[in-house]
Amino acid sequence: MGEVRPGTNDSADLLGHGTPRISCVAGVFGGHDECMTRNHLEETALQLLEKTRADHPDPYRIANARLFAISGLNEVRLLSEVADIYVAIDSIPCLHKTIGEDPLLAVETCGFASPVDDQDVSPSVHPKRRRVRLVVVSNRDGDSGSALEFSDQPGEPITTPSGKGQLADELAEAMRRLELIQSLSLNDPAQREPDD
Repeated sequence: MGEVRPGTNDSADLLGHGTPRISCVAGVFGGHDECMTRNHLEETALQLLEKTRADHPDPYRIANARLFAISGLNEVRLLSEVADIYVAIDSIPCLHKTIGEDPLLAVETCGFASPVDDQDVSPSVHPKRRRVRLVVVSNRDGDSGSALEFSDQPGEPITTPSGKGQLADELAEAMRRLELIQSLSLNDPAQREPDD
């Protein structure tokens, strides 16, 4: 499928359902262990796709796309909720202090998808368009995995070991910029936290 764009209907409050916790097939996230590899990013995306489904009255028509941080303890924090997910992705480097050491970031969005072999027509007007909800997870190295579910096939998610398309590419690039900013901050004495 091709491009995915955020939906326009009302969304529910993630925080009303508590902070979701996800598990990793290989155990707890930490550093660049086995869970940080591409093979496990798709499983993380799938778990987040499933755990956030109930947050929305209609999970295929959400008003705002969401940006999440996933901690080393598998806790998922909502960082932002915006109509345009690309605005949230562009803000990732500015959120470097909020994100801190969290090893993964994820986006949840919905919109239309169309066949990848026909990119001449926008997915929203393509005759073979389908409503889709998508979660993309990226690690600090810019690797990503994704899970998506079509509205005409609920409960049948599809995963990919490496996210593809503009959304995954921009999330991976934002993660690389985040790493660069955080590494520069660590080397700049003016940016360091004062010692107690």
